[in-house]
Amino acid sequence: MKLSTELTTIGKFKIKRLLGKRAKASVYLALDPDLKREVAIKIFHDQNLKQNTNYEQMFSEAEAISNLQHPNIVSIYELGIDDSKPYMMLEYIDGDSIKERIKENIPLTDVLKI
Repeated sequence: MKLSTELTTIGKFKIKRLLGKRAKASVYLALDPDLKREVAIKIFHDQNLKQNTNYEQMFSEAEAISNLQHPNIVSIYELGIDDSKPYMMLEYIDGDSIKERIKENIPLTDVLKI
């Protein structure tokens, strides 16, 4: 698995584009070819594999999220490892990120909904 600007795959999923990158992980938009739906894939960076606590943190995070159900919390579909890289397959919700929305002057009614 190579993570670059070219279209590639993770397992059966086809990566379409990078959605965001942080210190511990990057999130990509991907296509599930079986269900014909877009998903988000959170892939933990190589340097994190060297620290077992980060690997365990991924599973703890996934377990915590999977026990929550709310319209504003994405669902986890799958956990896996591809080419030594742990990943989480998540529900993809199209739209601006919270980071982008904060830059705007959000009406109070929208803030209360969030």
